[in-house]
Amino acid sequence: LSRLTQVARAYAKGELTRRPPATPIREVQELAEALTTMAEAIHRHIDDLTTERNQATAILESMAEGVIAVDQQGRILLMNPASEALLGVGARETIGRSLLETVRQHDIQGLVRGLLQDHRRRTQDIAFFHPAERILRVHGVPCERCGPTGPCAVLVIQDVTEHRRYEQLRKEFV
Repeated sequence: LSRLTQVARAYAKGELTRRPPATPIREVQELAEALTTMAEAIHRHIDDLTTERNQATAILESMAEGVIAVDQQGRILLMNPASEALLGVGARETIGRSLLETVRQHDIQGLVRGLLQDHRRRTQDIAFFHPAERILRVHGVPCERCGPTGPCAVLVIQDVTEHRRYEQLRKEFV
């Protein structure tokens, strides 16, 4: 039993490859086999979660649209490279910091606050003047269980500056 306890403690520390010793007592052997089965199942789940996380990361990093996830307090949980380029900030300096402090755009802060209060999708075009003058369309979606401390919001950001410019040219032509 003490050897099984040692193996169980090793499993708790993440050492899932360790195996309990064989024993002639049938009940203890069944417990050892159950522990081994549990460790194998946990190992498979960890591998599956790691694969899913890697796929999600690859998708986010390859997107042309910016994606930002913020928690209930407005702190940045995730920011992909496209949003860094659109907003002119770096991810290393933003994760865990306030969105308002990082982006310094009150319209985005109001959008996030509204998302977290009424839990409904919102879309808003916002004019940015830094790092360059542009118009960004921000789609906000509330997410109930994506943050570590409760609900959060996910923002998808598209640069619609050229679209607006072409639209204005078309109107002037007509």
